[in-house]
Amino acid sequence: MDVWLTAAVVAAAALALAALRLLPDTINRARHAALARRLAVTAPGVADPRQGIVLMPVCGRPDYLRQVLERLRACEGIERHWIVFSQDGRNAAVSDLIREWRKSHPASMHMMHARPYFALPNLLGGLGLRREYLISANVYSLLRLAFDRLGADWVIVLEDDLVPARDFLSFFRTAHEQLLSARNADDRMLAVCGWSNWNFSRSVADAEADPDLLYEVRLTRFNSWAWAIDKRRWPLAQTIWWTYFVAWDGAFQRLRERTGLLCATPLISRVRNIGMQGVNFREAPDRPGLRWRTQSMLGEATALRFDPQRRLRTEFLAPETVTFIDGAPVA
Repeated sequence: MDVWLTAAVVAAAALALAALRLLPDTINRARHAALARRLAVTAPGVADPRQGIVLMPVCGRPDYLRQVLERLRACEGIERHWIVFSQDGRNAAVSDLIREWRKSHPASMHMMHARPYFALPNLLGGLGLRREYLISANVYSLLRLAFDRLGADWVIVLEDDLVPARDFLSFFRTAHEQLLSARNADDRMLAVCGWSNWNFSRSVADAEADPDLLYEVRLTRFNSWAWAIDKRRWPLAQTIWWTYFVAWDGAFQRLRERTGLLCATPLISRVRNIGMQGVNFREAPDRPGLRWRTQSMLGEATALRFDPQRRLRTEFLAPETVTFIDGAPVA
Protein backbone atom coordinates (compact mmCIF):
# COMPACT_ATOMS: atom_id res chain seq x y z
CA MET A 1 0.00 0.00 0.00
CA ASP A 2 2.86 2.32 0.84
CA VAL A 3 4.35 1.69 -2.58
CA TRP A 4 1.10 2.66 -4.30
CA LEU A 5 0.78 5.75 -2.14
CA THR A 6 4.34 6.80 -2.94
CA ALA A 7 3.76 6.23 -6.64
CA ALA A 8 0.57 8.29 -6.50
CA VAL A 9 2.33 11.16 -4.73
CA VAL A 10 5.19 11.10 -7.26
CA ALA A 11 2.74 11.03 -10.16
CA ALA A 12 0.73 13.91 -8.70
CA ALA A 13 3.89 15.94 -8.19
CA ALA A 14 4.99 15.26 -11.75
CA LEU A 15 1.61 16.33 -13.11
CA ALA A 16 1.70 19.49 -10.99
CA LEU A 17 5.16 20.38 -12.29
CA ALA A 18 4.06 19.71 -15.86
CA ALA A 19 1.05 21.97 -15.38
CA LEU A 20 3.24 24.70 -13.89
CA ARG A 21 5.47 24.46 -16.96
CA LEU A 22 2.73 24.18 -19.59
CA LEU A 23 0.25 26.75 -18.31
CA PRO A 24 2.60 29.77 -18.55
CA ASP A 25 3.72 28.53 -21.98
CA THR A 26 0.08 28.35 -23.06
CA ILE A 27 -0.52 31.88 -21.80
CA ASN A 28 2.52 33.14 -23.70
CA ARG A 29 1.42 31.40 -26.90
CA ALA A 30 -2.00 33.02 -26.62
CA ARG A 31 -0.35 36.40 -26.17
CA HIS A 32 1.88 35.70 -29.18
CA ALA A 33 -1.17 34.91 -31.29
CA ALA A 34 -2.90 38.12 -30.19
CA LEU A 35 0.21 40.16 -30.97
CA ALA A 36 0.51 38.53 -34.41
CA ARG A 37 -3.11 39.44 -35.16
CA ARG A 38 -2.47 43.06 -34.17
CA LEU A 39 0.63 43.09 -36.34
CA ALA A 40 -1.38 41.85 -39.33
CA VAL A 41 -3.72 44.83 -39.17
CA THR A 42 -1.13 47.47 -38.23
CA ALA A 43 0.25 49.52 -41.10
CA PRO A 44 4.00 48.97 -40.78
CA GLY A 45 4.97 51.94 -42.96
CA VAL A 46 8.56 51.46 -44.06
CA ALA A 47 9.27 48.89 -41.34
CA ASP A 48 9.23 45.28 -42.47
CA PRO A 49 8.05 43.06 -39.60
CA ARG A 50 10.11 40.16 -40.95
CA GLN A 51 13.44 41.96 -41.32
CA GLY A 52 15.59 42.51 -38.27
CA ILE A 53 12.96 42.54 -35.54
CA VAL A 54 14.61 43.90 -32.39
CA LEU A 55 13.61 41.64 -29.50
CA MET A 56 13.89 43.27 -26.09
CA PRO A 57 13.44 41.16 -22.94
CA VAL A 58 12.94 43.69 -20.15
CA CYS A 59 12.46 43.41 -16.40
CA GLY A 60 12.43 45.75 -13.40
CA ARG A 61 15.32 48.05 -14.32
CA PRO A 62 13.79 51.32 -15.57
CA ASP A 63 16.98 53.35 -15.06
CA TYR A 64 18.86 51.10 -17.47
CA LEU A 65 15.98 50.84 -19.92
CA ARG A 66 15.63 54.64 -20.09
CA GLN A 67 19.25 54.98 -21.22
CA VAL A 68 18.91 52.16 -23.74
CA LEU A 69 15.78 53.63 -25.32
CA GLU A 70 17.31 57.09 -25.56
CA ARG A 71 20.17 55.72 -27.61
CA LEU A 72 18.01 53.29 -29.59
CA ARG A 73 15.87 56.22 -30.69
CA ALA A 74 19.00 57.82 -32.17
CA CYS A 75 20.10 54.71 -34.09
CA GLU A 76 20.37 55.16 -37.83
CA GLY A 77 17.53 53.33 -39.61
CA ILE A 78 15.42 52.74 -36.49
CA GLU A 79 12.29 53.48 -38.52
CA ARG A 80 12.94 50.33 -40.58
CA HIS A 81 12.76 47.96 -37.61
CA TRP A 82 9.98 46.54 -35.48
CA ILE A 83 10.68 46.51 -31.75
CA VAL A 84 9.03 43.85 -29.57
CA PHE A 85 9.19 44.28 -25.79
CA SER A 86 8.53 41.27 -23.56
CA GLN A 87 8.19 42.45 -19.97
CA ASP A 88 9.02 40.13 -17.10
CA GLY A 89 7.27 41.35 -13.96
CA ARG A 90 4.98 44.36 -13.67
CA ASN A 91 7.27 47.25 -12.90
CA ALA A 92 5.13 50.35 -13.54
CA ALA A 93 8.08 52.57 -14.47
CA VAL A 94 9.18 50.06 -17.13
CA SER A 95 5.65 49.90 -18.56
CA ASP A 96 5.51 53.71 -18.69
CA LEU A 97 8.81 53.94 -20.55
CA ILE A 98 7.61 51.45 -23.16
CA ARG A 99 4.28 53.25 -23.49
CA GLU A 100 6.09 56.55 -24.15
CA TRP A 101 8.43 54.88 -26.61
CA ARG A 102 5.54 53.49 -28.65
CA LYS A 103 4.06 56.98 -29.08
CA SER A 104 7.06 58.00 -31.20
CA HIS A 105 7.77 54.56 -32.67
CA PRO A 106 4.45 52.93 -33.62
CA ALA A 107 6.23 49.93 -35.20
CA SER A 108 6.54 48.44 -31.70
CA MET A 109 4.73 45.84 -29.66
CA HIS A 110 4.57 45.32 -25.90
CA MET A 111 3.50 42.12 -24.17
CA MET A 112 3.69 40.78 -20.64
CA HIS A 113 5.69 37.58 -20.23
CA ALA A 114 4.20 34.77 -18.14
CA ARG A 115 7.03 33.45 -16.01
CA PRO A 116 7.85 29.74 -16.17
CA TYR A 117 6.45 27.79 -13.23
CA PHE A 118 4.85 31.11 -12.22
CA ALA A 119 8.21 32.05 -10.65
CA LEU A 120 7.77 29.48 -7.86
CA PRO A 121 11.47 28.56 -8.12
CA ASN A 122 12.18 31.98 -6.60
CA LEU A 123 10.93 30.47 -3.35
CA LEU A 124 13.42 27.62 -3.62
CA GLY A 125 16.65 29.59 -3.46
CA GLY A 126 18.06 27.11 -0.99
CA LEU A 127 18.17 24.54 -3.77
CA GLY A 128 20.73 26.61 -5.61
CA LEU A 129 18.41 27.69 -8.43
CA ARG A 130 19.52 30.97 -9.99
CA ARG A 131 17.28 33.66 -11.40
CA GLU A 132 18.78 33.09 -14.86
CA TYR A 133 15.79 30.92 -15.71
CA LEU A 134 13.63 34.07 -15.90
CA ILE A 135 15.70 35.78 -18.59
CA SER A 136 16.30 32.43 -20.32
CA ALA A 137 12.56 31.81 -20.62
CA ASN A 138 11.91 35.37 -21.80
CA VAL A 139 14.57 35.25 -24.52
CA TYR A 140 13.29 31.87 -25.72
CA SER A 141 9.71 33.12 -25.76
CA LEU A 142 10.67 36.13 -27.88
CA LEU A 143 12.62 34.02 -30.35
CA ARG A 144 9.72 31.60 -30.74
CA LEU A 145 7.36 34.51 -31.30
CA ALA A 146 9.58 36.03 -33.98
CA PHE A 147 10.46 32.90 -35.95
CA ASP A 148 7.54 30.53 -35.33
CA ARG A 149 4.68 33.01 -35.19
CA LEU A 150 5.71 36.16 -37.07
CA GLY A 151 7.82 34.45 -39.74
CA ALA A 152 10.84 36.65 -39.17
CA ASP A 153 13.80 36.25 -41.50
CA TRP A 154 16.24 37.42 -38.83
CA VAL A 155 16.24 39.10 -35.43
CA ILE A 156 18.42 41.07 -33.03
CA VAL A 157 18.26 40.32 -29.30
CA LEU A 158 18.94 43.44 -27.23
CA GLU A 159 18.61 43.25 -23.45
CA ASP A 160 17.54 46.20 -21.32
CA ASP A 161 21.01 47.05 -20.01
CA LEU A 162 22.77 47.24 -23.40
CA VAL A 163 23.16 50.73 -24.86
CA PRO A 164 23.42 50.62 -28.67
CA ALA A 165 25.80 52.66 -30.79
CA ARG A 166 24.51 55.04 -33.43
CA ASP A 167 25.32 52.54 -36.19
CA PHE A 168 24.13 49.51 -34.19
CA LEU A 169 21.30 48.62 -36.57
CA SER A 170 23.29 49.47 -39.70
CA PHE A 171 26.07 47.14 -38.62
CA PHE A 172 23.69 44.26 -37.92
CA ARG A 173 21.82 44.75 -41.21
CA THR A 174 25.09 44.69 -43.14
CA ALA A 175 26.36 41.67 -41.20
CA HIS A 176 23.11 39.83 -41.87
CA GLU A 177 23.17 40.59 -45.58
CA GLN A 178 26.84 39.75 -46.07
CA LEU A 179 27.53 37.02 -43.50
CA LEU A 180 24.25 35.22 -42.81
CA SER A 181 21.94 35.46 -45.80
CA ALA A 182 24.22 36.02 -48.78
CA ARG A 183 24.23 33.34 -51.45
CA ASN A 184 27.87 32.59 -50.65
CA ALA A 185 27.45 32.92 -46.86
CA ASP A 186 29.93 31.02 -44.73
CA ASP A 187 28.31 27.79 -43.52
CA ARG A 188 30.38 28.01 -40.34
CA MET A 189 28.41 31.06 -39.19
CA LEU A 190 26.03 30.69 -36.25
CA ALA A 191 25.31 34.26 -35.14
CA VAL A 192 26.51 37.87 -35.22
CA CYS A 193 27.50 39.56 -31.96
CA GLY A 194 27.63 43.29 -31.28
CA TRP A 195 29.57 43.57 -28.01
CA SER A 196 33.35 43.69 -28.26
CA ASN A 197 35.62 43.97 -25.25
CA TRP A 198 38.03 41.17 -26.12
CA ASN A 199 41.79 41.03 -26.38
CA PHE A 200 41.44 41.71 -30.14
CA SER A 201 39.03 44.67 -29.80
CA ARG A 202 39.99 48.21 -30.76
CA SER A 203 38.91 51.63 -29.56
CA VAL A 204 36.99 54.40 -31.29
CA ALA A 205 40.19 56.46 -31.15
CA ASP A 206 41.85 53.71 -33.20
CA ALA A 207 38.98 53.80 -35.70
CA GLU A 208 39.21 57.57 -36.02
CA ALA A 209 42.85 57.11 -37.05
CA ASP A 210 41.95 54.18 -39.32
CA PRO A 211 38.23 54.14 -40.35
CA ASP A 212 38.70 50.77 -42.03
CA LEU A 213 38.53 49.23 -38.54
CA LEU A 214 34.76 49.84 -38.60
CA TYR A 215 34.49 47.03 -41.15
CA GLU A 216 36.79 44.53 -39.44
CA VAL A 217 35.05 41.43 -38.06
CA ARG A 218 36.47 38.38 -36.36
CA LEU A 219 34.93 34.91 -36.61
CA THR A 220 35.31 33.48 -33.14
CA ARG A 221 33.36 32.71 -29.93
CA PHE A 222 29.87 33.83 -28.85
CA ASN A 223 28.75 36.59 -26.51
CA SER A 224 25.13 37.27 -25.65
CA TRP A 225 25.38 41.05 -25.20
CA ALA A 226 23.43 42.01 -28.35
CA TRP A 227 23.37 39.36 -31.05
CA ALA A 228 21.56 38.41 -34.23
CA ILE A 229 20.49 35.11 -35.74
CA ASP A 230 18.41 34.15 -38.77
CA LYS A 231 15.64 31.65 -39.43
CA ARG A 232 17.99 29.13 -41.09
CA ARG A 233 20.01 28.78 -37.89
CA TRP A 234 17.10 28.98 -35.46
CA PRO A 235 16.21 25.23 -35.47
CA LEU A 236 19.70 24.43 -34.23
CA ALA A 237 19.83 27.28 -31.73
CA GLN A 238 16.52 26.41 -30.09
CA THR A 239 17.84 23.00 -29.02
CA ILE A 240 19.66 24.64 -26.09
CA TRP A 241 16.34 25.40 -24.37
CA TRP A 242 15.64 21.86 -23.20
CA THR A 243 15.43 23.39 -19.72
CA TYR A 244 15.20 26.93 -18.38
CA PHE A 245 17.51 26.13 -15.46
CA VAL A 246 20.74 26.31 -17.41
CA ALA A 247 22.34 29.66 -18.28
CA TRP A 248 21.21 29.98 -21.88
CA ASP A 249 24.21 32.06 -23.00
CA GLY A 250 26.63 29.45 -21.67
CA ALA A 251 24.59 26.73 -23.38
CA PHE A 252 24.77 28.69 -26.64
CA GLN A 253 28.55 28.90 -26.32
CA ARG A 254 28.74 25.14 -25.74
CA LEU A 255 26.55 24.56 -28.79
CA ARG A 256 28.97 26.63 -30.85
CA GLU A 257 31.91 24.64 -29.49
CA ARG A 258 30.19 21.29 -30.08
CA THR A 259 29.25 22.09 -33.68
CA GLY A 260 32.46 23.93 -34.58
CA LEU A 261 30.45 26.95 -35.69
CA LEU A 262 31.59 30.55 -35.29
CA CYS A 263 30.15 33.94 -34.41
CA ALA A 264 31.05 37.24 -36.06
CA THR A 265 32.19 40.02 -33.72
CA PRO A 266 33.32 43.52 -34.75
CA LEU A 267 36.62 44.98 -33.62
CA ILE A 268 34.74 48.15 -32.64
CA SER A 269 31.95 47.42 -30.15
CA ARG A 270 28.43 48.35 -31.24
CA VAL A 271 26.99 48.17 -27.74
CA ARG A 272 27.95 49.10 -24.19
CA ASN A 273 26.89 47.09 -21.16
CA ILE A 274 25.67 49.36 -18.36
CA GLY A 275 24.16 46.53 -16.31
CA MET A 276 26.72 46.53 -13.55
CA GLN A 277 24.12 45.23 -11.13
CA GLY A 278 22.62 42.06 -12.55
CA VAL A 279 22.05 38.34 -12.17
CA ASN A 280 25.56 37.14 -12.83
CA PHE A 281 27.83 39.62 -11.11
CA ARG A 282 28.01 42.67 -8.89
CA GLU A 283 30.67 45.24 -9.65
CA ALA A 284 32.65 46.21 -6.58
CA PRO A 285 33.74 49.87 -6.23
CA ASP A 286 37.35 48.75 -5.85
CA ARG A 287 37.31 46.90 -9.20
CA PRO A 288 37.18 49.72 -11.79
CA GLY A 289 38.32 47.33 -14.52
CA LEU A 290 34.79 45.95 -14.57
CA ARG A 291 33.13 49.30 -15.25
CA TRP A 292 31.40 48.59 -18.53
CA ARG A 293 30.66 52.29 -19.03
CA THR A 294 34.31 52.81 -19.93
CA GLN A 295 33.99 50.61 -23.01
CA SER A 296 34.67 52.31 -26.30
CA MET A 297 31.60 52.56 -28.53
CA LEU A 298 30.64 54.78 -31.45
CA GLY A 299 28.78 57.77 -30.04
CA GLU A 300 27.67 61.20 -31.12
CA ALA A 301 31.06 62.72 -30.28
CA THR A 302 32.78 61.10 -33.27
CA ALA A 303 32.43 62.09 -36.91
CA LEU A 304 32.84 58.47 -38.00
CA ARG A 305 30.07 57.08 -40.19
CA PHE A 306 29.51 53.44 -41.05
CA ASP A 307 28.84 52.80 -44.74
CA PRO A 308 26.43 49.82 -45.01
CA GLN A 309 27.42 49.33 -48.66
CA ARG A 310 31.02 48.51 -47.86
CA ARG A 311 32.20 44.95 -47.55
CA LEU A 312 32.99 43.65 -44.09
CA ARG A 313 36.39 42.03 -43.81
CA THR A 314 36.27 38.79 -41.85
CA GLU A 315 39.13 36.89 -40.31
CA PHE A 316 39.10 33.66 -38.32
CA LEU A 317 40.35 33.92 -34.74
CA ALA A 318 40.67 30.70 -32.75
CA PRO A 319 38.04 30.94 -29.97
CA GLU A 320 40.39 29.46 -27.38
CA THR A 321 42.75 32.43 -27.85
CA VAL A 322 40.06 35.02 -27.14
CA THR A 323 39.83 36.47 -23.62
CA PHE A 324 38.04 39.38 -21.99
CA ILE A 325 39.83 42.66 -21.41
CA ASP A 326 40.43 43.55 -17.75
CA GLY A 327 39.55 40.06 -16.58
CA ALA A 328 35.86 40.78 -17.02
CA PRO A 329 33.51 37.91 -16.17
CA VAL A 330 31.54 35.99 -18.76
CA ALA A 331 27.88 36.96 -18.37
